Amino acid sequence: MRAFLTFLRRLVAWLPVAAMILLWAAALWLDRAERLDWRMATLLYVPTAPALAVWAPVFLVSVLIGRSWPAALAGLLLSALWYFQDFRFGPGLVPARPEQSRELRILTWNCGENEAPSIGEVVGVYRPDVVVVQDYWRGKLDYPHEKRAGEFACFSRFPIVSGDLLPLPEDARHRGRKNMAGRFVLEDARRRFAVYAVHMPTPRNQLNGGMDRLTGGRVRWMGGEGGGQWTGDENAHWDWRIKAGQALAHRVAEEKFPVIVAGDFNAPPFGAMERPFSGLLRDAHVAAGQGHGDTFPGDQQGWWALVAPWLRLDRILVSDEWEVLGCGTADSERWEHRPVIADVVRKD
Repeated sequence: MRAFLTFLRRLVAWLPVAAMILLWAAALWLDRAERLDWRMATLLYVPTAPALAVWAPVFLVSVLIGRSWPAALAGLLLSALWYFQDFRFGPGLVPARPEQSRELRILTWNCGENEAPSIGEVVGVYRPDVVVVQDYWRGKLDYPHEKRAGEFACFSRFPIVSGDLLPLPEDARHRGRKNMAGRFVLEDARRRFAVYAVHMPTPRNQLNGGMDRLTGGRVRWMGGEGGGQWTGDENAHWDWRIKAGQALAHRVAEEKFPVIVAGDFNAPPFGAMERPFSGLLRDAHVAAGQGHGDTFPGDQQGWWALVAPWLRLDRILVSDEWEVLGCGTADSERWEHRPVIADVVRKD
């Protein structure tokens, strides 16, 4: 009996370590999967820190019952590695900068239900050279040059040569979605460059639909009005998202100008939806960000909002012609999405 209790105590002691190893294995599997079904997609949106919050009680029980310091230290080490897997120790972003700085500062923001004046406060603090906004239908910023294309708008202190919507290929259209981005060509003192404004559709209804099927409608993954019921075509949505990303990446690969892609990707920065951009563009946060760089949810209600943003849905990606000097998010919880700002400079 004593031998059995000893075995049981050791099993409990190492249980959190085994759970963390399984979590890492699941994350690696999701990152490398070529396709997504609704279950896999739901797991992709599980935030890093709250996943540890679920794991923490198991760890505490194992320490109290198992009383194994090697197991406890191994569990702490694995949890720290998990928490810091997306953490960056780069320079981040300096709010104030000289008016005649050599670098180009770009800001991207999904306006959602917010008015333009609210972002005007951020523009006044960070003084970006180029502002790219999505879901933007009204309002104006104080910039000499402005161009709009559908829901996208670009404000710039440089001349904007053109602004157009990029249509999705026929085989990548889904539920009436016809456009994948807005393309703006700007011209500074040196030469032209292209800025792509991206806004992928929210997966909120698909994620809620999955939770509706799993829990019988008792739990919703995210807030939002309307939808959220299981329809049976959730997998088709994720197939389409991958195709849309591939179409955008193909268009960017053919671009003749240096490229900046900025906007709300409505997907985590890994996995099948992000893979089309891997090797083609560099993530400004990964290159020179600080912290986790999470942008969503900001000013939201509901249990899923927690106490701080926990998903990095909004990003700035750059082609090889650019060097990233810094990247960060605007320090505010007032909006559904935090604005992302990056400082870049031409390499040539």
